[in-house]
Amino acid sequence: MFADGHPHLCLFGAGGHGQVVGAIAAYIWPSSVIFGDDQLPFGSMVDGIPVRFTDLCDVWDYHFIVTVGDITARCNLQTQADELGLTCPNLIANPDGYFFAAPGAGSNRQHRRCC
Repeated sequence: MFADGHPHLCLFGAGGHGQVVGAIAAYIWPSSVIFGDDQLPFGSMVDGIPVRFTDLCDVWDYHFIVTVGDITARCNLQTQADELGLTCPNLIANPDGYFFAAPGAGSNRQHRRCC
């Protein structure tokens, strides 16, 4: 936790989807944003955000969002996170909020439950 009482935010998945969520989170999250990714080396940087975790088991003191683009992998990671008791907040950007890039083709307002 930071001195201001806000927890860090770990985005697990630093690929394309993670980078978009990371840009939004870094803009609106009150504390530090980091990546977790089991495909990248510890300490690497992705769009200015450091990779600090390679395993979900190490993400205890952070809020956590699965940002893997593949829906099956995302569901599997979310199930693991739930089993580990990780805190998974909602990160919501409303139409009047900040977007890293304008939503393009394939974007929609429908939500689909994956698990």
